[in-house]
Amino acid sequence: MTDLALPLARRLRRGDFLRLTRPRRVCVRAEQGVLWATVDGRLDDIELHPGDSQVFDGSATVLISAIGRGAVLTATALPTAPSWRERLARWWRSPAVVALRA
Repeated sequence: MTDLALPLARRLRRGDFLRLTRPRRVCVRAEQGVLWATVDGRLDDIELHPGDSQVFDGSATVLISAIGRGAVLTATALPTAPSWRERLARWWRSPAVVALRA
């Protein structure tokens, strides 16, 4: 089992696993073959067929494996929304606010 370094394109053979630890807006797409994903704490599993994708965003660990002979997947990180602190800092540095403070 290995953790992902994104972006990633990987071929999984039968018995190989990838682990996403606390994924933050990670999109996994099945390019070839069928993928099986299980999220720690969820009762239902996820099957991804070629062309299917799933966004994982949470604090639970996700295990991904190939069903059958093998599969090819791509995984990319999606942009996250800025936190309230980042938004406040951006607003504070905006030209209109700087002009009001001057």
